[in-house]
Amino acid sequence: MWAGGAWRGELFWKSIGKRVAHRNLWIAVPALLVAFVVRQVWSVTWWFYARRGAEAPS
Repeated sequence: MWAGGAWRGELFWKSIGKRVAHRNLWIAVPALLVAFVVRQVWSVTWWFYARRGAEAPS
């Protein structure tokens, strides 16, 4: 964050940035975990469909 022509990153981090970063992590990490699990389950499901000779859903 620029204030008066000088970088004030430390001030921004202490006032707003740290709280925002922690909130984003609490949202992003579980969302990425769920996305990874869904992708893994879907890939195994698709493999079983293909193995049985059925038309794999798209």
